[in-house]
Amino acid sequence: MIEPVRFPAMYPRPALPSWHRLASAIVLGLAFAGASWADSRPACKLDPFAMQAPADRELVLHKSCGKEHLGWRVEAPRPAPNHIGPSLVRAQVESVASRSLLSDVLGSVKFGWTGRGDDLRQGVRTERALLAAGAMLRTTEAWSLQVDVGREITPAVQQRATLVGQWHPTRMALLFAEWTGSDQGAEYQRVGARWWVVSRRLAVDLSARYDPQGWDGHFFGLTLHLP
Repeated sequence: MIEPVRFPAMYPRPALPSWHRLASAIVLGLAFAGASWADSRPACKLDPFAMQAPADRELVLHKSCGKEHLGWRVEAPRPAPNHIGPSLVRAQVESVASRSLLSDVLGSVKFGWTGRGDDLRQGVRTERALLAAGAMLRTTEAWSLQVDVGREITPAVQQRATLVGQWHPTRMALLFAEWTGSDQGAEYQRVGARWWVVSRRLAVDLSARYDPQGWDGHFFGLTLHLP
């Protein structure tokens, strides 16, 4: 009888530290949650403290807008190609739920978390956490006002607020102005516009941001909707 040849393992399999097991459980849980929510991803949402593009600003003016959104990302970079396992894990979770509170009021709740873990710390450390709520009042079919308030840890704790005004001068154009600040002072101001060159077919998007360092974040884009 010929005995099978057994080769020794080239690399020993190390025991996973506790934070690795925790990160694995988080990833599996989010994977199941993402799969169950995949069909409910919204066409538009009211997203507190997000610098939304002019196209998104236009969509939230529709009274039918408002659903749930869940996004997550996990990274496990290796310090070297021949490293036997990840020594660093970064994870990010963001959830936004928007609902029509009244016929002309859209409300939203947002939770965001970013953390990292490594072999040295033997645990997961929070890098950023955000809990925010927002509301948009459609005063008329042409005007709307959005207010966001929230608490953010980065790791310093600060209160944040956003005020956004939107105006539809015509059915072919949209203008908006945004102010964002915290208990540390003003963070930035932002203005933008969308103009439909061809009705519901071709649009031009513009936006610019002003912060304490000056004007920055200029954006120009073309949107083409095919029939």
